[in-house]
Amino acid sequence: TDAPSGVYRGTVQVKADGGLVETLPLTLTVRPFDLGPNPLESSIYFHWGITLDPAGALRINSRSPAQYKAELINLREHGVDNPTLSVRFDPGQLLQELKLRREAGMRNDRLYCLVINTWNPPDQLKQVIELAKSFGYQEVYFYGIDEAQGDKLKGQRTQWEQVRALGGKVFVAGSIGHN
Repeated sequence: TDAPSGVYRGTVQVKADGGLVETLPLTLTVRPFDLGPNPLESSIYFHWGITLDPAGALRINSRSPAQYKAELINLREHGVDNPTLSVRFDPGQLLQELKLRREAGMRNDRLYCLVINTWNPPDQLKQVIELAKSFGYQEVYFYGIDEAQGDKLKGQRTQWEQVRALGGKVFVAGSIGHN
């Protein structure tokens, strides 16, 4: 960040087994301006029902809070500023994830709940909305049935209307030409 603008030239040496394999030229241009913040929101489907485990047993759906925070920071540093919320409905886990997201510098305007779904009981959805709003989130989205088509898609309407009545919103994946 403190390098003067200009063109820098050098080489990169590729070594293996203690010997030189290749020398590659490198040219780097430092521009005389800083980039502004990304105007786009970048999200990703991030874990399907993770458990935050203080013991730190690293398994497919288990992370210590420190491991999980490190993953969030890594995502943010690589341009993903609003991954989906990963925990199932559990007020303690939800509170902990929201704190970790805040500590990692994630956006807090919209929250996308991937595994707290539109078919969770209304009292749970309401608790999620209220807790998220206490962290500054303006909109809370709940996931519908993944890739639903036809009657299965239409059959969700009552649940989606209930989510809207509670103050939430809905997001879901679909495929072009399926509906």
